[in-house]
Amino acid sequence: MKKHLQSYEEFRKKTITFDSFDYEFYDSFIEFLTFDHVQRRRKTIITGLKINTIGKTIKQLRIFIKDRVRRKIIAPIHLSDYKILEEEIDAIYLTYEEIGKIYQVNLSAFPLRTMGSFSGRCISGKLNCK
Repeated sequence: MKKHLQSYEEFRKKTITFDSFDYEFYDSFIEFLTFDHVQRRRKTIITGLKINTIGKTIKQLRIFIKDRVRRKIIAPIHLSDYKILEEEIDAIYLTYEEIGKIYQVNLSAFPLRTMGSFSGRCISGKLNCK
């Protein structure tokens, strides 16, 4: 969240203060994160974040502001318009039958523990397997 706010501050060339947190800020911040935020540490330049990432950032911002209000560091701020965006994602899982088929593949040229480790992680939930 901090890096997103810093990036937004650089983008709009204006310091963010607690007085800035109104609906106009929220709307502009969402638009920035959706279309203009440049993702760092990427080989290719990617602009914009996914909806769930934006929602997580807004959720963290709301928690932070509510904490500052609760501690009486800042005056109360109306946050009901700060909606936490969320979209359903498609997770692809392997069934136990598919895991079993993978485990039975003859991979004698490769260490057996690799397949055992893979199957074990699928079953234990460390991988997206079902």
